[in-house]
Amino acid sequence: MNSKNTKTRKYTRFGLAIGIIVLSLGYLAWTGVEQTKDYYVTIKQLHESHGDSRRLRVGGTVRPGSIRMSGSSAEFVIVEKEENQPEQVLQVSYKGKEPPPDTFKDDAEVRLQIRAPEKRPDGSGCSILERILS
Repeated sequence: MNSKNTKTRKYTRFGLAIGIIVLSLGYLAWTGVEQTKDYYVTIKQLHESHGDSRRLRVGGTVRPGSIRMSGSSAEFVIVEKEENQPEQVLQVSYKGKEPPPDTFKDDAEVRLQIRAPEKRPDGSGCSILERILS
């Protein structure tokens, strides 16, 4: 009878260890997915968001003559025009380790991966970029 009790204990410990491992792996998978999610928003939605700390992606067209390059950094303006809607404008600062891609130029369609949207003192929107995807 004592050996039966020892076997039951062994299986219980083994089952408990497997359960802990499965729960830990599930937690790691869930948090990994949450951290890598990108939310696609319009410029208007970006202006309306307040202190959103999620990783955001926004797209638009680079306004001609707005690109100011300095090494691997750039400041520029993107615009988004929808039918029967006013033009949406976003001022952007990019201070990356890599220069913007070769396809980044006036009137180019760009997708931007943004980490920290913020408001400037004059009320205009400015976004700090993580990456330029054009």
